[in-house]
Amino acid sequence: MQRNVTDILTEWFYRLPNGYAIQPYNKMELQVLSKVLAENNIDPKPIIETLDQLDQAFLDAKPVEEDKVKIGKYDAEIKPMNANVATENLHEIFYAVALAYIIQNKKPKTPVTLDDFISLIDNTGNALQNSDDTKQVALNTLASFTDKYLDADNKLIKGFFTYWNDANKAAFETYQAMEKLYEPEKYNYAARINVRGSADVEAADNLVNIDITDKADNNIFISLKYGPAQFGSLSLNFLLQKLYGFQIEIDDTKYKGLLNYMYNLGGDEAKAIDKTLKAYIEIVNNFVSTYPEEKTGDVWELWNAIEPADPKTIDYNKWRANGMESDQSYAYRKMLNKVDPASKRKYWDAKKQYLNPAIDGMMDIATQNSEVKNDFAELIAYIFRQDKKRPDDTYLYVALGGKKLVSIPSWNMIKTQTERLTINLKPFDSAKADYLRMMEIYGDGELIATIPLKFRFADGQWTSDLAQKGPAPTFNHPQFEDFFGAAGSIVKGEI
Repeated sequence: MQRNVTDILTEWFYRLPNGYAIQPYNKMELQVLSKVLAENNIDPKPIIETLDQLDQAFLDAKPVEEDKVKIGKYDAEIKPMNANVATENLHEIFYAVALAYIIQNKKPKTPVTLDDFISLIDNTGNALQNSDDTKQVALNTLASFTDKYLDADNKLIKGFFTYWNDANKAAFETYQAMEKLYEPEKYNYAARINVRGSADVEAADNLVNIDITDKADNNIFISLKYGPAQFGSLSLNFLLQKLYGFQIEIDDTKYKGLLNYMYNLGGDEAKAIDKTLKAYIEIVNNFVSTYPEEKTGDVWELWNAIEPADPKTIDYNKWRANGMESDQSYAYRKMLNKVDPASKRKYWDAKKQYLNPAIDGMMDIATQNSEVKNDFAELIAYIFRQDKKRPDDTYLYVALGGKKLVSIPSWNMIKTQTERLTINLKPFDSAKADYLRMMEIYGDGELIATIPLKFRFADGQWTSDLAQKGPAPTFNHPQFEDFFGAAGSIVKGEI
């Protein structure tokens, strides 16, 4: 249970603007927690309503008090954020700072020292909204991971420039795109949005405020990613419901998720799961029994505290009986990391031979009725992180230092084009250990985007159910923007 609490807290803090939360929690923080709980198949309602009465272990897991420190000559606070939050904070801030200069027709100088970087922020003028707050978040983040970004003399090092260079390239490419898409009469300011994953601006990390002909004060939202990125973890239940019309998250059932759904069907699906699980158990057991060195320390402490499973008698029903992440399943998951690649490949082969064809067979026999086809708009809007609550908002998706940049259509744009959309699911890739197939989106018969559907264990092998963990979509340009009419559209919203 403690591991589950820790995982939930880690994910909750990751989605918050500063990477942590302390009591009393505000509405936005509770909304994010509610979403994380629901994604982990935990009913959020009673927890949110009685948060002050939660088990003390949950509350004890909240971050430690902040430590006030000096970083160079600047005041900062050590924040209990993880490394992913730190890099996202800085990447988004670097991007906002670079854009603030570029929209003033200035080129941001590459900083050498911490003083240079802070001076850059201070000299953005009104072109960087909330510059003081943005600067403080940057200082707190740098103070929390000093060794990664600064040397002993407060000179910036490789860890800093990796994200600085990517953000600058992305900012320049974004500016070029906005010039073509929106033809602004005036750029007012750039900003980092300080609410990651909030209900109000689900996809956005940054924005640029512009004036266009006959319309002032327009926010252009931007979803910024470092590297190729993902489009976030999508609900496998929602995808399957909209694609195939069946529901794997059934209320009032003990077990939820795709594997549980398949196993409850019985027949070939259950047999395939059992065979794959037995192969997993057997490979780990063989590794342990033939391990030549002393079995002490790290993962061996976990292993020595459990009763190993018998591959001859184990089945998925027994495995899941004590919860997906039991001491036993967690020890097996950790031990798999020590197994040699050749032996581990036998397990991957078992997934290819048994589990993936069973998933595919279940999908192929699922009834795809007319109602599902009418839901293409909802499915596509969900994948692109659009929301009915803000039906006219578009945003720019920026990744790979601006090499991947696309204008994502609003909910209303997608809905308007529903009758002209078709979806084609390519056969699954039998060479992959994870279940992988491509979903092609066609507009008027022309391919406009390809979305990888990749089903992986959400939190390690056999300690969780499967989740959609695919990479970001591939967009065909300019067909995608031309079809949806996303180019040239204007969005409105609050920071």
